[in-house]
Amino acid sequence: MTASLKLPLRLSVSKGKDDDSLQSRIFQINSQKGAFRNITEASLREDIRSGKRQDGEDTRMAGVEDSEAEQPENQYEMIIKRREEMMQQLRRAQNDTLMSLDFISLLLSKVAPNTAKSTMSPTLQDAVPIGTLDARIMKYTAPTASDSRSAELVSRAYKLQGFSDVADKILGAASRLEDEAAKEQQYWDQILSIKRKGWAISKVPRDPRTLGVHFGFRDAAPFFRNRGFAALRRDADGGLRLDQGAVPSRPVAVQMSVLRNDRNCGSSAISRSHMATKEAIDEQILQARDTLYEEELFFELGREARSLANQGATMSSKQIKMPVDEQTQLQIDLINSDHHSSSNTAVGPDQQLADGIAITLRILLSHAHEQNLQRRSQPPPPMTLKSRPIPEYALLRPIIAHLQHRNHVKSLTIFLQTITQPLKSAGTRCDLQSTTSPLDTLMLVSSSSSSSSSSPSSTTLTPNAMLQTLTRPLTTTLTLHLPTPNHSLNLTISTNLNPPLLGTEYSFSPQTLTHPSSPSSTPLTLPSLCNLGEVEILVRRVLTIDLVEFIASHCTATAAAAVERRGKREEEEDPIAGMMGIEKRHEAGAGTSIEEERWAPLDPYEGALARGKERLYIRVWNDRLGMRYLKTVDADRYGKGRGRDMTAYLWDGSEKMEVGDVRGGKRRVERRSLSDIVKEAGEE
Repeated sequence: MTASLKLPLRLSVSKGKDDDSLQSRIFQINSQKGAFRNITEASLREDIRSGKRQDGEDTRMAGVEDSEAEQPENQYEMIIKRREEMMQQLRRAQNDTLMSLDFISLLLSKVAPNTAKSTMSPTLQDAVPIGTLDARIMKYTAPTASDSRSAELVSRAYKLQGFSDVADKILGAASRLEDEAAKEQQYWDQILSIKRKGWAISKVPRDPRTLGVHFGFRDAAPFFRNRGFAALRRDADGGLRLDQGAVPSRPVAVQMSVLRNDRNCGSSAISRSHMATKEAIDEQILQARDTLYEEELFFELGREARSLANQGATMSSKQIKMPVDEQTQLQIDLINSDHHSSSNTAVGPDQQLADGIAITLRILLSHAHEQNLQRRSQPPPPMTLKSRPIPEYALLRPIIAHLQHRNHVKSLTIFLQTITQPLKSAGTRCDLQSTTSPLDTLMLVSSSSSSSSSSPSSTTLTPNAMLQTLTRPLTTTLTLHLPTPNHSLNLTISTNLNPPLLGTEYSFSPQTLTHPSSPSSTPLTLPSLCNLGEVEILVRRVLTIDLVEFIASHCTATAAAAVERRGKREEEEDPIAGMMGIEKRHEAGAGTSIEEERWAPLDPYEGALARGKERLYIRVWNDRLGMRYLKTVDADRYGKGRGRDMTAYLWDGSEKMEVGDVRGGKRRVERRSLSDIVKEAGEE
């Protein structure tokens, strides 16, 4: 059998003397028991008994480990491990020995440099010069009583100075804490003040310890909606300020100007909220909100102006121009309100117009935000791969449409009032009646609703309904009562600048006019027109045709009366011959009959009437009415000819009228009616 040799490889470690100091015992008790209140006599006895059992268990576990170590498969690993531990201890001891030798050699280098240099390591020679370290023996002297008192006084002074320094630091910390508490109270008071004024406050998403304020508009475009939130920072003195990234470098505002013939006739005023920045946090938030709103307004106006390029709109980085008519245009500027000074102090119509347009633009932008909210509240449309473009807001189009519509209605009304004055002076019935425009109806309804809001049955007009009326296409109807009874002409003016841009259109009803007195004449078709010049031509033509109809229908009764009076005159002169003459005329059909005494339309479109060989011509100008009477005419086969005796009548709306003859003579006479002149011509 092979004898096994067991070598003791475990190093014997001598346990040092336990530290029995009070501090170590207190630390041991706190770490083991937690606190002194948990230590009782019963717990200590239990610990003693458990300790004995634990020692027995440790002995048994050590025996088990030794038995496991004696197994052949674990002996080789244990030998390698013990060898590594032994080599580590030997290297540590060698290092300590060499360091001690270097220390002694460096110490002796002061006395015997050559001998000490031979025993010094090269590393020490390179790092420390020779003779650097020295040692000497000092004689111990016991301190005297005065030295003890001095040392005691010095130590006491150091303690007092330390206590004084600690007190100063505590007082300084208390003062700083008091100042910090006052600043913190001021900070939260301002936060509560902002909250009470209605501003929404929340945490900054990426900095939960910082609060921010929402001053923007949630239903604005994404770019401006994201800029409507800013962090609230605390200054060194405890005041609040907005984050530097949110506060605009300069406050801006949108200013509206009315230009007439390239001359500024009125500009909108800049509100006080757009003026220079102040130190109060409320002023900063208001300025940031107003500046953001003004920038969004000008941005949306620029987007809309690009779509109105076919209407003459031009724009640059800071200015937009939009023509209203040939002499008037609107100019919109994005100005710096800090350096703005209102030089135009006079309040005129153009100044009021500019202020009204500026207020309307801001109201329409808020209405667009409301429409965005309603659109987001509805179910979303089906998803597509293409991104849906954001449509332009209707801001300029309603205003331009109302201004153009008002100008067109005013121009047409002035024209109709001017053209009806000569007709009225000629004794014909020609009246103008206009219906209220949508904007006038809106004002009437809003005033009536505000006056009758106390009654329970009154219908309240909501702001959305008012703005919907403002953005709809505009329609106004003017009714022109023609001289012929029960004849009228309705002129409808429609203005629509919504896509597709149609502009202003003039339509008429009835669309056709027929003449019972002239069945052979063709009906008059009234098309839809696009400018006032064409409307003027058409109205003059319609008035000419209606005057022809009026004279033809009016002279039928007049001609019958003239025939009857002529017969009575012949009977008075010779009753028998008169009666025979009348009978002969009726029998032969060759006398003066009613058909021969009646004015018949010859060419209604040109205003021509005929009665036998007599002719009557009617002409209508914008401000005058003319009638020409030919008594004797040499007519050709087409019914046209030249009169040997002509009389011209001209009405211009004044108290006098002008009468001319074939020789070119003109004279001003008292005004007479058209029907009287036609009646006299029938009686001759």
